[in-house]
Amino acid sequence: MNKNIILLLILSTLCVVKSCLNTCIFQNDQGTYKIDLSPLKGVVHSVSKTEFDKQITYTFSLCSSTLECSTITAGAQSCQTTPNGFFETGNYNNGRYRLYNGLPGENSIHIHYNASGSQGGFNAKCPDGNYRSVNYFLKCGAETLIIDNYNEDPMCVYNFYISSKYACPV
Repeated sequence: MNKNIILLLILSTLCVVKSCLNTCIFQNDQGTYKIDLSPLKGVVHSVSKTEFDKQITYTFSLCSSTLECSTITAGAQSCQTTPNGFFETGNYNNGRYRLYNGLPGENSIHIHYNASGSQGGFNAKCPDGNYRSVNYFLKCGAETLIIDNYNEDPMCVYNFYISSKYACPV
């Protein structure tokens, strides 16, 4: 296959991914399966927990940067606040997604963001030398948005398991 055609296919796929993350409306190539998270776009969510006697807060917004986190670096979509500092965990410009079959009780979409790497200072990188990243696993639910669970596994990869009525196929 011609190299220019391959490059065009890759670029058009990237534009589709970015477009979906801009609108927060995701659908399969056939147009038969669609998830509309647009009512959640720009809504700030925050969750806190105590680990080793230290308060840790995670702040994020699906499909957009978060004003609360953008003081770290432009386009910060999510961040972590700890007694040791304020860290970007995902950047709006470094996002991708994957649609699932959306069977009842299963994830319907996975959205992933990588940190930009532009944050400087102490602990900007994780001990393994990588930057932080965040995953959102959404499944169909009855409420607007419920964080069912969240964890850090492996280190510096933050996983949020979310139920939302907007994660139901339309």
